[in-house]
Amino acid sequence: MKSGIWHQFGWQSQKIIEKHLDNGVGSGVIMGTRHLARDGAEKWCEKYKDRDADILLDVQFYQPKFVNNFMESFGLEDFRKSVSALGALGDNLTGQLTRKLVELNKELRTSAVLAPAIIFEPDNQKIIAINEQLFAAARQAGNELGIPTHACIPLSSALRKSPSATTKILSAVTSFDADGWNLAIEYGGENRIPIESDWAEHVISSALYLVATDLPVIQAFAGPSALLSLSAGANAAAVGHFKNFWNFSRSIFEVVDSEMRKPKAQRYFSAALWSTILAPDEIARLEDKTWNGIRSDSPFGPNYKTDAIDERTAHNHLIHTLANEAPRIANDNSIRKNLVKAQNFLLDASYRYEIVLNELGSVADTANVHQKNWADGINNFLKTNSDRVEYVDLLRS
Repeated sequence: MKSGIWHQFGWQSQKIIEKHLDNGVGSGVIMGTRHLARDGAEKWCEKYKDRDADILLDVQFYQPKFVNNFMESFGLEDFRKSVSALGALGDNLTGQLTRKLVELNKELRTSAVLAPAIIFEPDNQKIIAINEQLFAAARQAGNELGIPTHACIPLSSALRKSPSATTKILSAVTSFDADGWNLAIEYGGENRIPIESDWAEHVISSALYLVATDLPVIQAFAGPSALLSLSAGANAAAVGHFKNFWNFSRSIFEVVDSEMRKPKAQRYFSAALWSTILAPDEIARLEDKTWNGIRSDSPFGPNYKTDAIDERTAHNHLIHTLANEAPRIANDNSIRKNLVKAQNFLLDASYRYEIVLNELGSVADTANVHQKNWADGINNFLKTNSDRVEYVDLLRS
């Protein structure tokens, strides 16, 4: 699996991903069934493969009762119905799922088979058993195609408050005969970017557990938390332009497309702030020196603080900035060093946002809160998990 930043396919992603791949931004694409029909997925995956991108197909069983027209085109309804009732697939249905996964992954020319999975909940052995069945079907498909098979690990937001339950699930999943791990961590909060310190610890701890297996790890639906997972040793993180893909949320699979409303104000992602600021509403009120200190160079601007930017420009700038900055910070072979660098980077971002606040008085979206909290989370994780970090660093040396 290619390392670095991947593209998380989502709402109106087709041309945005193509544009960035043309510019050499992004190593691969996680294609989903939620936002594009099968014939469209085949067409766009062909374009992405021509641009040297790896492809993973996520059939997105996260909310198996939810099906839209796009999902129906992939022909997976019988399997969704079975797992939605938390029922065993049975040998016949398992074999059928293997054949369908072979068909779809061959059609889309994927680099590995990504196993379907429903969301892991605390202390639910039935879900673990069902996901093991789903993985077994995918494993057989990967064997038939002669490509790797990756396990999908969607973790419920309820697990953030229960490290022991998370460890039990990760222990069970890492016993699967997988060639890699696709980690999706549900936030469950109302903030655009998760603000809690224990969120940072949860992301880092989960990623590190999988990194210790010495198999490839990608954090799906990563958004700005790509900084955390990459610093913890993950090989890759997938980011999407739309706000619903800044962290994993089952709500994505509970609403119709018409409910995904466009925001009125455009949010400019600043690497120096590791967050967003409204453009031009908030940016235009900054002192020139402050603006120059938080401006992130990209082909998409804005170049001047009074420039208005449209939604597409803001989206392209976000992807470009995340893809270039997160891997740059997490570029050391030592996880401890990367985490310390990320901590210092976030503290600096918090300091810079304090300067912004002094000039503006307030900002939208609690955009100034997570930086200090994430840095505190990293600090606490390093204090309480020093042996784990040292062990994995030894494995990687």
